[in-house]
Amino acid sequence: MITTVTLNPAIDKIDEIRKIKLGQVNKIYNQEKYFGGKGINVTRILDGLGIKCTAICFLGKNNLEEIVSLMEKEHISIDYTLVEGNTRTNT
Repeated sequence: MITTVTLNPAIDKIDEIRKIKLGQVNKIYNQEKYFGGKGINVTRILDGLGIKCTAICFLGKNNLEEIVSLMEKEHISIDYTLVEGNTRTNT
């Protein structure tokens, strides 16, 4: 069993737009979210290779449910310590 450590995990958000129009409102037509960070990404790869792995990290209380949902979709094992606030989001 391998344990990875991610001290500063993130929700990686990918927003897709069809064309950027300067000076106008640009609308998102598709959005995808993934849970990421170096250790989380290593855990994802090891899991995909069939190697048992658990990621440990600090997660913000405010968006915990979203992160747990993202990890459950990928069947990735995490052990976390709750902290005040939000886990960061990268767009």
